[in-house]
Amino acid sequence: MKIKVGDNVQVITGSNKGKEGKVLRVFRKEGKVVIDGINIVKKHVKPNRTNETGGILEVEAPIHISNVKVLDKKENKKEAKKVEKTTKKETKKVEKETNYNLEERFQGQINIEMNEVGKEQVKRSAEELKKIKFNKIFVSPLQRTISTARMVTKEKITIEPRIIERSFGTLEGKHGIPNYEERIKEFDIESIN
Repeated sequence: MKIKVGDNVQVITGSNKGKEGKVLRVFRKEGKVVIDGINIVKKHVKPNRTNETGGILEVEAPIHISNVKVLDKKENKKEAKKVEKTTKKETKKVEKETNYNLEERFQGQINIEMNEVGKEQVKRSAEELKKIKFNKIFVSPLQRTISTARMVTKEKITIEPRIIERSFGTLEGKHGIPNYEERIKEFDIESIN
């Protein structure tokens, strides 16, 4: 949440719940804000040049940023302000069909090409994805993900081995698991029950 000095906020939890005030200071590293007239604490001050007598002062103490919400400025209602970030990180998954999908086989890390239906699915997704400006595009080293990315964008793609599809080991290329108990016996897998 982006809170800045001068925003009107409301405390949503704690002993000051429901109180409203203006943000006086923001401590970004600590994730705290100081709000005018809220979370007042007593501070003992020694005598000094500016305050010769010293004494006990009442000051606003910081509140964690997660304990406040920004009030809507336009209507001054107690509504959370909706912040839209232009640099928001978005993750998009593009559906793509292969023959292994149709046959309900485990693909895992086997390098399988998309079938014609899969290519059509990617083309439809590409139209939607044109509306989004991506800072960077990462794909796994498998051919189906690389060809998908090339069909979707002309931008440079980055092949990242750390996001490769999950390996299913000896199950790769085999049909799905219609009967769990049967498959456990077939592959000599110990039951987890």
